[in-house]
Amino acid sequence: MDGSGNVYVADTYNNRIQKFRNSAALASPTILISTDKSSYKPGDRMIVSLNLTNPGAITTVKASVWVDMPGGGKHIVIDNPSLSLSAGFNSSTRVPVTLPKIPSGDYAWHAMLRNSNGEIISESVAPWTFTGTRVGVESFETVLNSVVIDIE
Repeated sequence: MDGSGNVYVADTYNNRIQKFRNSAALASPTILISTDKSSYKPGDRMIVSLNLTNPGAITTVKASVWVDMPGGGKHIVIDNPSLSLSAGFNSSTRVPVTLPKIPSGDYAWHAMLRNSNGEIISESVAPWTFTGTRVGVESFETVLNSVVIDIE
């Protein structure tokens, strides 16, 4: 727990870190994102897992999922400004992504839920490293544009 009351849960087995804003957030909707491994190379198949739950009453949230790129950029995969979650909602999905020859570096899948006031109510990060080649680099954005993650 940090000085602001945020609680961080590190799950090294599933390669993810989740941030809870405060203890009250434990009853709020949560989003978790993870990968099957922490290191990849060209041609590897990455399994991205996304879990979304709402243990409380029906609510509407803004859901976002993106990839943090080396050098500070990001590529948006999901940007849903109005996702309605029924009471007791629980959804899990696993999406395979075959990695092309992309630049070597540190990447991260990032998932976030915000409430109607724009406050973060759940956030999860799954960092991963790509060890590839700088020759014949392909567009990772093209691969990401074809990724479909169904969270409804």
